[in-house]
Amino acid sequence: MQDARWLFFDLGNTLISEERAWERRIQRLVSSLERYGRSRATEEVAAALREASAEFAPRLITRVALAAASVQAAPIPTSRHAKGHETPAQNVRNSQQYDYLVSTNAGFRAARMKTECGPIRDPGLRSSCLASFSEYEPR
Repeated sequence: MQDARWLFFDLGNTLISEERAWERRIQRLVSSLERYGRSRATEEVAAALREASAEFAPRLITRVALAAASVQAAPIPTSRHAKGHETPAQNVRNSQQYDYLVSTNAGFRAARMKTECGPIRDPGLRSSCLASFSEYEPR
């Protein structure tokens, strides 16, 4: 990855049409539903998938943007360390980069809050998690 100059993300139907693949997926899903006694029309399943995709797409774009930022900030392993393991100095730099992004980039901060606190269902714990993003952390 050190020699990579460009990284492309195909977000669906950008480079190739996925229409036939989606038609096959929908048909397999309809068949599976029938096997479990839950018959649904092909168009009903397709409409449900379109609706779910429309809801998911903005989150997908945010995740892709975060992934692209992560690739830029990802540590490059040295020969002394196994691939994927960061040195203590790299860990400090990555932590500083994370703190900087959380404090200066509203989109990054909102995405991290959603990722870290979103799955918490207990109202008190979730509130505490969200509040932790406002606490001062020495650098």
